[in-house]
Amino acid sequence: MATKYGINATKRAVTQPPERPEQGQVKADVLFAYDKYTLSSDLAAADVIKMMKLPEGARIIDAILVCDDLDASGGTLDVGWESNGSDAADADGMFANVDVTSASVTRMSAAVVPGVFQKFAAETQISITVDGDTDATSGDIELGVWFVID
Repeated sequence: MATKYGINATKRAVTQPPERPEQGQVKADVLFAYDKYTLSSDLAAADVIKMMKLPEGARIIDAILVCDDLDASGGTLDVGWESNGSDAADADGMFANVDVTSASVTRMSAAVVPGVFQKFAAETQISITVDGDTDATSGDIELGVWFVID
């Protein structure tokens, strides 16, 4: 049987002299960013809703998407980020094909997506892309993102 070490355990216990893990990985303050979009007309496929920006060094911990009933059938949303000059864009890095045919609350941590623990090298625009158009002309889309700064 062999003993294995994670990256930060290696820095602390194996590397000589010991190194400290990045501040965002030990005793970091968890920050929260929130934004809300209120529909005034229906959304068409490929529409983009720009939400909050996350600062340089932000590492996503989790996110929550809350939507009103926005469509009778087929309406879906993707949530991700735009390119920031250092990190590539990923339009569905946080949520992919979220069904908005009824009111819903969706947690990013409940799915396998690349956005879990994603770290951004520069300030990054978070955006929502409409996959399947909606027919509602009113309603809200709310997005909250928990993150730390590394």
